[in-house]
Amino acid sequence: MEQTVLIERTGEIATVTMNRPDARNALSRQLGADLLTALTDLSRDEQLRVLILTGAGERAFCAGADLIERRTLTSAELTTHTESINAVCDALAGFPVPTFAAIRGFALAGGAELAIACDLRIAGEDAVLGFPEVKIGVFPGAGGDRDRASDWTGSDGRRSSLGSHGGTRHASLRRQWSNRGDRG
Repeated sequence: MEQTVLIERTGEIATVTMNRPDARNALSRQLGADLLTALTDLSRDEQLRVLILTGAGERAFCAGADLIERRTLTSAELTTHTESINAVCDALAGFPVPTFAAIRGFALAGGAELAIACDLRIAGEDAVLGFPEVKIGVFPGAGGDRDRASDWTGSDGRRSSLGSHGGTRHASLRRQWSNRGDRG
């Protein structure tokens, strides 16, 4: 079985790469579990000073939940999968050192939620971030719309409404550098 998460260490910096490029790094149950394990292990590393989260390949940071896999899941398995994505987002949001999302290509749905959970998002010219599920009346499952959206759009929500562009934002249209600054 292929490794779904790669970890590269360069001194005090860890780069965590979601490694499902053929699936646009979609969050399968295995990728979610492996990400949570990696983040848990790295959070205990007292030598670590920075964590970078990225996706393998050029097409996507993370396209969200693996919709092909989700079609085969029971209702209980779907709930567990959504909870695991939320746990990964919570692990990123509460990570003990600054976290950076290095975004190329798509960061949609759960992928956008992962990016929002990081302290800083650095987006390439080809980056597309957003919540396309809102177009069909589905709320983001891991709470990115409620819990962490102000980290991306500003605490008053006036900087940029994700919904005003059908739930997506092209990085080339508007660069938004956000640093929560709550880690001291």
